Amino acid sequence: IIEGSVTAVVAIACKWLVVDWPATATWLTDADRALITRRIARDAGTCRIDRLNAKALRRCLLDWKVWVTTIVYIGTCNSTYSINLFAPTIVQQLNPTFSSRHVQALVIPIFVVSALAALLSALGSDKMRHRYGFAMGGYLISGIGFVVLLAQHHVAIGVRYMALYFVSAGSYVALPLLWTLLANNVAGQYKVSIAAALQIGLGNSGGIIASLIYTKQQAPFYSTGYDVSFALLLFSALLLTLFVLGLRWENEKRKAGGRDYRITDLPAEEVENLGDDHPDFRFVY
Repeated sequence: IIEGSVTAVVAIACKWLVVDWPATATWLTDADRALITRRIARDAGTCRIDRLNAKALRRCLLDWKVWVTTIVYIGTCNSTYSINLFAPTIVQQLNPTFSSRHVQALVIPIFVVSALAALLSALGSDKMRHRYGFAMGGYLISGIGFVVLLAQHHVAIGVRYMALYFVSAGSYVALPLLWTLLANNVAGQYKVSIAAALQIGLGNSGGIIASLIYTKQQAPFYSTGYDVSFALLLFSALLLTLFVLGLRWENEKRKAGGRDYRITDLPAEEVENLGDDHPDFRFVY
């Protein structure tokens, strides 16, 4: 409740702190506003959605990319929530005499390492202009952690504690890259906003799954929880791979002129409102 209340208060303040457009950012100079506006226009090019009419809304809601990445997000988000549920139990087993404060102190480094891993992967993926490989690296690391936890009866408790770092760091590497993969592959301010809201809003239901599969009755081993979480992680990695293959296929289709029919006989204002459905748009991964 305390953590949630802080988030709620900050969210209310964001109503006035977060600006919608460069023109409303009072701390920017006129030159800064003009520069940012030009960059936004350059990034959008001819592939934008500036009018949210019925056709544009349907285009946003029926885009396969939004729903596939949302499903991937659910499986990945389950792992990030899961670590909050079973980490204290595993840490407690290091020494049953640990107080709750001592246990929480040993859980904190797990999230510090995860934050650093997420930051480094973000910087690396930006520098290399590539997301998919970094996300799959995160899934691999997290998967190794789950394998150790699944073999918990044959490994020392210290090794299981190490596995917590793997599960958490890998999941936190993959999660933000899913946001970026979707945002980079939809065009138009309205579509980006709707796509992000759907992905994050629905994707966080992975936390609901986590709360149901880690039960007190199975503590401290949580065999069902580990099984389901590992399966969801593998499914997310597979689905993300199919997503990227779909983007590659669509790019080839567009290069060959297979989507040019979309702008045939369309009024200019409709062509300019196609967003990433425009034949000139190219997907990145």
